[in-house]
Amino acid sequence: MSLSSEIGPRKLVLDCSLRFFSDGNQPDGTFQVNSLNNRFFSEGMPLTLESVFILLGQNDREVIGSPLFLKLSPDHQVAL
Repeated sequence: MSLSSEIGPRKLVLDCSLRFFSDGNQPDGTFQVNSLNNRFFSEGMPLTLESVFILLGQNDREVIGSPLFLKLSPDHQVAL
């Protein structure tokens, strides 16, 4: 799975291995979509994430990396 975002004039693409996500894979290799992550995976809602990633490549249009971790940003958390 790849996550992407716009950073100025360039696109940031992070290639992620779902097996390292905290929710983990199902035994059949699929990722469990639930009420917490459904809108994110269906591209209906962006999430603000913090990350440290390994830079795999870059050019004038893209920065490509592989994250060492992804964490929901405190700026995105909403109190009800």
